[in-house]
Amino acid sequence: MKKGIVLMLLVISLTVANSFGQRLRYRNIKNDYSLSNYNEKVDHQHYSPFLAGALNFVLPTVGYYYVDEAMRGMMILGGELLSFSVAIYGLTGVLSPDFGGITPAYNSRTVMYAGVIALNAFYLWSIIDVVHIALVKNMALEERRQGLTLRINPDLGIACILNRNLPVAGIRLTMTF
Repeated sequence: MKKGIVLMLLVISLTVANSFGQRLRYRNIKNDYSLSNYNEKVDHQHYSPFLAGALNFVLPTVGYYYVDEAMRGMMILGGELLSFSVAIYGLTGVLSPDFGGITPAYNSRTVMYAGVIALNAFYLWSIIDVVHIALVKNMALEERRQGLTLRINPDLGIACILNRNLPVAGIRLTMTF
């Protein structure tokens, strides 16, 4: 009975140790995969690139949550909010009346246009980026799915026990990944 409990605890601890830290992060795999022949390499899409892009189009940075890259989405959202605030700052300068003959409208228009251009650049880049992340993660997950095998084989051998060679029979568990 004690051997069974010890064996069960060993199996559980190895399973937990093996799964700990196995979260797939884009920054760790982005240089390992190229998108050429994507349709031939990926049979099952875990993340839909179309859905990720559509979510990001409708609600900015929601696509990053879909592909499990929330921190990257928050950084993109911060950039979008910063560029939006620059555009609003420029707009308030354009709409404000002249004070003492000083006209800040020319500089304000430049600031407003810079903010609008930066906002649109962030917005479009985030859509392209989230689609790319979904594609790369699909390739990595497909490779992991194909690379994991678990085999149980009979094991016959000879063991040296107390200076005697004795035949030993058992089961060998082999996991490759």
